[in-house]
This record gives sequence, C-alpha cells and structure tokens, in this order.
Amino acid sequence: MELFVLAAGVPEVGKDSMVEFTRWALGCVQGLQGELPGARNAAMALPVLVSGNVQPAAREWVTQDARVVGMSVAGWSVAAQTSASWATQVTMYRGRVAYGGMFKRHVRDKASLHLP
Repeated sequence: MELFVLAAGVPEVGKDSMVEFTRWALGCVQGLQGELPGARNAAMALPVLVSGNVQPAAREWVTQDARVVGMSVAGWSVAAQTSASWATQVTMYRGRVAYGGMFKRHVRDKASLHLP
C-alpha cells in the first residue's frame, strides 16, 4: 500500500475546488500505478487543500467516505482551515469505510502525523 499526500494552499476552498482537486490528485496517483490492478498495487491518497477560508459545503463534502478510482486507488479528501493565530481546523472523513477498510487505520495514523 502506498500513501500519497498531495497538498496545496489556496485563497478559498469551496466544494467545487475540493472536487476538482480531489479528481486531479486521484488521477495523478492512478497515473503512478503500475500495470497490475489489485491489492498488491493499491494506493491511498490524501488530497489536502489549505486555506484561511473553507466553505461549509466543502467541509460537508470531505466528510463523506472515500472516492475510488478503478480498483486500486482510494482517496479521502481533507480541508484544512488556518487562521492568523496559526490554529488549524482539519476536516476529513473519520467514520467506517466501505472501501479500503483494512488500510483506513494506517491512513488515519499517517494523516494525524501531518494534519493534527
């Protein structure tokens, strides 16, 4: 299992920008995959947008379960809102999963290292 964290800072995070960035990130990760599909070649992605202004619709969208590309790439989107006091509010899906369940704890552990 490979884990990719693709992050970008933007002026504002809306639902549309989060959807677009997630599609782009999952496409990048899928392009890095080898020829053989399946668990031996699976990858997880954390597409992260960071901004001082994260819209409620974007927060709601990222709290949904994984987005899946083919049979070998799953991604959990993350929205991180920063403030002038350097405090960060990180929003991502943290519930049960329908896809990638055996790797979800690993992904959450890694995410907590980078995204408190």
